[in-house]
Amino acid sequence: MSKHALTVGLTFGALALVISGCGVFGGDPPDADPGGDRTNALANLRDSSGLFVDPTFYDSPPSVYSTALIDEALGRPASHPSDVASAVARACRAEERDKVGKAWFSWAMATVFGGDGATCSRTAEPQRNGDPSADIPTFFAWASAQVAGGTPKDQLTASGRKVLGLASTGRVGPYVMWRADQIEDLLDLPSTAATRPAPAPQELRDPDDLTELWGWTMRCGPHPELCSTPSAIDDRAVARAALGYSDDLSLAGGLAILRARGATELVAELTVDVERRRIRTDDLLRTTRFSGTIDATFEVLQLAPELFPGPDSAITSAELVRRLAVIPSDERVKRLRALAVLKAVDPAAWKRYESEVTAVSSHYSDAQLGESSVKEFTEVGATFGAMGIEGPPAKLELFEARDAESVYHARLAVGGSWAFTNQDEVLKHFRKVRQDALTEAEDPAEPVVSYLAGLDALNGAGLEVSEDQRQAITQALDAALGGCDLDGVRVEQLYRFNIDKASPCSLQVTVAAVFSGFGAKA
Repeated sequence: MSKHALTVGLTFGALALVISGCGVFGGDPPDADPGGDRTNALANLRDSSGLFVDPTFYDSPPSVYSTALIDEALGRPASHPSDVASAVARACRAEERDKVGKAWFSWAMATVFGGDGATCSRTAEPQRNGDPSADIPTFFAWASAQVAGGTPKDQLTASGRKVLGLASTGRVGPYVMWRADQIEDLLDLPSTAATRPAPAPQELRDPDDLTELWGWTMRCGPHPELCSTPSAIDDRAVARAALGYSDDLSLAGGLAILRARGATELVAELTVDVERRRIRTDDLLRTTRFSGTIDATFEVLQLAPELFPGPDSAITSAELVRRLAVIPSDERVKRLRALAVLKAVDPAAWKRYESEVTAVSSHYSDAQLGESSVKEFTEVGATFGAMGIEGPPAKLELFEARDAESVYHARLAVGGSWAFTNQDEVLKHFRKVRQDALTEAEDPAEPVVSYLAGLDALNGAGLEVSEDQRQAITQALDAALGGCDLDGVRVEQLYRFNIDKASPCSLQVTVAAVFSGFGAKA
């Protein structure tokens, strides 16, 4: 647990859809849509590092906690929606209190809505366990909310003194010492900060180091005597860490540090991503960071290669190299996707990893692959296609398509059959799978991944699909999955996450639909 007491797993996972590289197995990307709707929409998903954000970001819920953390760091005033009572009521009904803890939720409500946020922020004093790293920040959060809600400070003084007594026990870092300073200020207690020095961290190894630097920096303003030995961590390192760590505590800490240092340009850069998260109706932020992912960026590369290398290839290249350094070697597909993007962004940097690509090709070349390897093999092939490299040939050991999972795998195998050395055998063996897919093609159904793999399986020799059938399938596909709302804008040339018309846009589904040959929507 971080020094925040509840570092809070508030990076709620965006919806994830596992889907194959249907139809992109070494194939060419589709022509850019002449109207540009899809390309323009995708361009708006680019984050400050040059990577792309999964569009399900726009369906993430609002977060009072994230808003409080970051707006406080930015020095923004409390939120003032047109209907404060309604906004507070919605926040009170949300599940966020259980996710972040009662004390920090109370603090967030008071920070964002002031006294209006007291409706559901009153809670009993948190129990202490004797650990200053947990007890001091938690008491600060709780006491702040109580004072904002009108509780007289003198009613909190006795508890405050007991909690502050923990600051002298054991080794306590500058973040906790800063929160102790804030308790004294909040309750109008004599300052003892000078008796509680805590040195600044000199390197950023993890989010806790950034949090400690945050606390140390915040203490330096009112107590410069505590900061005689400066930190060796420069502004750019703080900005990189703020973006790189996956929690809002780190982003808030980075913003606060940079503001205190007067690094206005870097603050502005980070704020761009922050403001993309704001939900305008209540002026709250989404729980999910506006941060690009390798998977989403690879999918954008397939759909709109003209968006690469991007406005600042050096920054994007450095970010990709940084991520490659931490992606495990056994996550073969993830690494290859990052390398495919790197080649599009910085071919010279990609050259340093060419031996890894060659090793993967050698691993699969002339291999005997069973059903369990089909999905990964098609995804590997998609990355080779995106890099403009011929994919490795392998032989498929035939299997029977008896249940939903094996039928799905059979459809994937047919869609990528040209890459198998026994292509004719694969097409002949799965002839019934293809015929069934053709029968179902005009009636889209869940699961979408299997349906789209079935469309891809209709291509190639050995199955006659008339032009009338193709048009009917295209119309059915577009009616079932075509068009979605992206940040309040209707984009007809993107496809939905599933058949529900209210479902979010999906890059994965769009890639599968477009490359199946039935869903170009251009």
